[in-house]
Amino acid sequence: MRRCNASDPRETDPRALLRWPPSEVYMTARVRVFSTDYCPYCDRAKALLLSRGIPFDEVDVSRDSAKRSWLVGITGRRTVPQIFIDDVPIGGSDELHALDRRGALRELASAARLASTRPQD
Repeated sequence: MRRCNASDPRETDPRALLRWPPSEVYMTARVRVFSTDYCPYCDRAKALLLSRGIPFDEVDVSRDSAKRSWLVGITGRRTVPQIFIDDVPIGGSDELHALDRRGALRELASAARLASTRPQD
């Protein structure tokens, strides 16, 4: 799992996230994006989150059948991305963009920024 923060210059290009060293460890995020290696919808969702300044963790399920099975069991969907906010599945890229169109993503951005500044235990 990788932590994504829009203030990091490496994150201006969502594809650059795939080149990050997987050894980076971060606190648990409020927003998680389950994705695969090559997925234009995943890239679209991550780009929206980055453009709104919302930090998120990316979980790659490309080669992990156990994570993929768990994801299908929780969401009932086989498609990616699957996005979780506060451990609640909200759907994929289309649902995330719908939240943005309604203005609800702005509220999420404020809550996620507060969560990313909390001290680690």
